[in-house]
Amino acid sequence: MDINHIRIGGKNPFVFSALVYDRDLIGFFDIFPLSESAATRILSGKLKENKLRIEDIISKEGDVQAKNIYIASIMFNKSQNTVPAIVAREVMVLKLYGHIVERYAPLSEKRFIAYAHTGPGERLLIRAGFKMVSRARDNVQKRGLYVLEARGAEFAQARYERIISQLMASRGSEPRIDQVYFRVGTFQRIR
Repeated sequence: MDINHIRIGGKNPFVFSALVYDRDLIGFFDIFPLSESAATRILSGKLKENKLRIEDIISKEGDVQAKNIYIASIMFNKSQNTVPAIVAREVMVLKLYGHIVERYAPLSEKRFIAYAHTGPGERLLIRAGFKMVSRARDNVQKRGLYVLEARGAEFAQARYERIISQLMASRGSEPRIDQVYFRVGTFQRIR
């Protein structure tokens, strides 16, 4: 099974990532490294996601220096039927995590920002250690706003790797992160 990780974008091709299997969209996620100004406007509740401008997004060359990472979405395509839903969701989260570690390490220096657009999205944010900083009624996006500060990112990374280790151990493999990528088959990255 080959699931391709396709990255699309102009100023920063790492902003939008789609996972495709046999020409079927499994899902996608978008992550924006934000300028300090854009992050401040979002956190103050005054900037809607659809009002972000190209200058608010840091170019791919500046990814490592970006201090504010905005997770705009993670979407699973419910209508696809080429990959079992549980596998597709697991792969989506693994790819999202791998993308964040690859592009934005060290995580201990980052602040992650996300709106909870759906109930499952909100549960995912909470499980990852995000804290609500603005209720839906208190910002222009009209969604709960969550933040994972730098110290929390270290905790979330350790927690996530512990979950992966437990998953791998339950499947009879050594608990190593590199085996997770091997385990999910021949999921490939395309740049």
